[in-house]
Amino acid sequence: MPAVTRIAPVNSALAQALGATTLDPEKSRNLGVGVTWQPAPRTSLTADAYWIEIADRIARTESLYGPALAPTLTAQGVDTSTWTSYYANAFDTRTRGLDIVLDHSSQYGAWGDVRWSAGFNYNKTLITDVKDAPAALQGLGSNPGGSLTWVGRAREGDLTDAQPKTKWVLGGKWTLGDLGVNLQTTRYGKVKTPQQLESGDRSFGAKWITDLDVSYTLYDNITLSLGGTNIFDVRPEKHAIPSAVGLNLYGNSPFYPGGGFWYSKIAYDF
Repeated sequence: MPAVTRIAPVNSALAQALGATTLDPEKSRNLGVGVTWQPAPRTSLTADAYWIEIADRIARTESLYGPALAPTLTAQGVDTSTWTSYYANAFDTRTRGLDIVLDHSSQYGAWGDVRWSAGFNYNKTLITDVKDAPAALQGLGSNPGGSLTWVGRAREGDLTDAQPKTKWVLGGKWTLGDLGVNLQTTRYGKVKTPQQLESGDRSFGAKWITDLDVSYTLYDNITLSLGGTNIFDVRPEKHAIPSAVGLNLYGNSPFYPGGGFWYSKIAYDF
């Protein structure tokens, strides 16, 4: 394990000695198309497809370390056991996605009204170009026990696999006079944390997160709310091998890893 792991600022002497250059702004192009349909009274369906290309995408490099870098690190007054990374314009990417939302309102007379909703999102990011490693990391010769990989599977995976490709949101909001109850559950698809070696990849399964909010309008402009986020206290899956000091206990997670919490609040509308 490294004595020190460091993310060096791009404008630092250390990062520049390892090939860092001034970051260029990311450039993007996007295209979207959407349709809306009302198949029945109080029912609507919308679908939106999108395509996004990003050039010169900024990402963190892999950790650079090993005996081949010892002269460079020594010249910068840095311990030779240090693992160093920095940010760079490393990739071009293309993302394609689809959003679908279905809404329906039900009226139950004296029992109030319910607005039902169902949403689905799918998106997939591909890396279309990987920038060449800087000259400072080339031609350094043998590097036993170290790594001179500028960007590899781990950093690519941060863009392509670290966030779920699918997401479902199902909910219903019941209202009866001044009383409202909003229940929503969200399914986040599986994610993966690729490592430099495929044998070290870690996969984490899909999770359902449920939120509840109960509100009552006391006066025209004062509303009292009680509720909970992640009311079933779902946690992300743990790493198979957490770090010795307890950091990185959980894998990649699109939701807060600390579990559920409850709240109360009063809202005043001016």
